[in-house]
Amino acid sequence: MARYRGGLGRGRRRTAFYSSLLLLALLLLAGCGLFSGEEVLIAIRPENIPLLSNPGDPDLLNTGIPSLDDLNRRWEVEAMLPLYPDVSPDDEIAIQNGLAGVFKLVLPPFTDVDQLIEEYEADAHVAYAEYNEPATAFEK
Repeated sequence: MARYRGGLGRGRRRTAFYSSLLLLALLLLAGCGLFSGEEVLIAIRPENIPLLSNPGDPDLLNTGIPSLDDLNRRWEVEAMLPLYPDVSPDDEIAIQNGLAGVFKLVLPPFTDVDQLIEEYEADAHVAYAEYNEPATAFEK
């Protein structure tokens, strides 16, 4: 009869080790923006804002700009929300100050955000694409 030594057996130690490695990898990916759902801001060039079919509540796959629809489809964008929902796309002052045509894209987990930003910025209809990061008035 085998004597009980306590603790985890060899198989369970191995499982715990690999589980720890997986958890560490997921935490590292989360820090790189590849794991957690990310948000990116994009701005449509002012001359292209009139092309948007419904700027207040855009349809991800039918924005009125086919190249943007293709990018949203390719990157499996989960939501496209106006950053300033109360701003009219016809408001000249808002357009001049960069408030019209700015959208927040909600992305699925494991998205390569750097590559996505590069591809959106390459689109002729997009003025810029950038991470949606919280802004602070003062840095410590």
